[in-house]
Amino acid sequence: MTPTEDPPITEDAQEDPEEEKEGAGAQWPSNGGPPLEEQPPDNQPDDNKGYTPPPKNLPAFPDAQVAKRKNERKRWKDSDGRIYEWDSQHGKVEIYDKSGKKHLGEYDPNTGEQTKPPDPGRKTEK
Repeated sequence: MTPTEDPPITEDAQEDPEEEKEGAGAQWPSNGGPPLEEQPPDNQPDDNKGYTPPPKNLPAFPDAQVAKRKNERKRWKDSDGRIYEWDSQHGKVEIYDKSGKKHLGEYDPNTGEQTKPPDPGRKTEK
């Protein structure tokens, strides 16, 4: 064997497929993703991927009903006409007035807590 060759693999050095792996108590989903116990809770951003799928509803805004999309973001509207759009990068909801011309801020979809102030330059289609 020369110094640049890999040493032969001995039977002791081979991985045993039956051997318990690190995190063996975790249940692996059928899609091959990380163990379920390591996945972020629903509606929480997954910092590793930069995408958080939209929820079916907004727990913090029970009056908001699903509305027709005007862009790539999932959208809801409430009885006052306010527009709620899903920010999939941050896992938050952007809220606009009923005209779509005034941004009211970014909010947590579960608690309703404001996470970013209004951005006067931000608008959306009505």
